[in-house]
Amino acid sequence: MQPITGLLPSTNAQCRNARSDSPGASPLALTPRRAACYVLAGFESDRLNKNTTLVFRALSLLLACIAVVACTTPPVQEMSDARQAIAAAEQANGVKAAPDSLNDAHRFLADAERQIQEEAYGQARMNAVRAKNRASQALHAIQSAAEQGAR
Repeated sequence: MQPITGLLPSTNAQCRNARSDSPGASPLALTPRRAACYVLAGFESDRLNKNTTLVFRALSLLLACIAVVACTTPPVQEMSDARQAIAAAEQANGVKAAPDSLNDAHRFLADAERQIQEEAYGQARMNAVRAKNRASQALHAIQSAAEQGAR
């Protein structure tokens, strides 16, 4: 078997000349030389894109750090939002109108408080948001029942 190193291009100049290597062929035909040129161009663009790759890696690292910091800080705002939503539902007589949703909200809030004590801030954040959502559901149910009662 003979090596084909002389047949394939190794520089951009040879790739530019590869366009005219088969005059009778269609200009869009993919010949082995043209295929090698595309591969060579890909490798050269990889060399040129080292800066782009470094920037991409730096941004990825920055986003990962932000995500880690977000999960390692207590969910103060989420807990406050959940408490306010529960208080609003209770003031709107949610204990009688939507007891299941309000009980779920209290349970999720208690779980979040326990998880904050255990420093499981990611889980605490999720449970605080769940508590807020359940309290909002209770408040919505109360408002719907009041609208239907007014009709």
